[in-house]
Amino acid sequence: MNKALPNIKEDIAQLQQMLKTEKDARLKERIFALYLIKTKQAKNRTIVAKMLAKYRTTIGDWLKEYEKNGMSGLLTVFDNIKVIHLADKVAFEK
Repeated sequence: MNKALPNIKEDIAQLQQMLKTEKDARLKERIFALYLIKTKQAKNRTIVAKMLAKYRTTIGDWLKEYEKNGMSGLLTVFDNIKVIHLADKVAFEK
């Protein structure tokens, strides 16, 4: 059985603005996944995964992070030796 999609807190206009301004392709994909859900273009994780050419489990991981930590958590990427918190555009090197 499909797990319910999260309630996307941001409105469509906010997501569209984020898509226009985000330069990192990885983050743009994550925002677009939320956009597809918010606009009801995707009814489940499998459809989002197919539309973005990603594994369903990847989409599930993104949505779990969004549910747990909001947009800030979704837009945090771990890159080998540095943590990039892209929601605030702040990078910290370890």
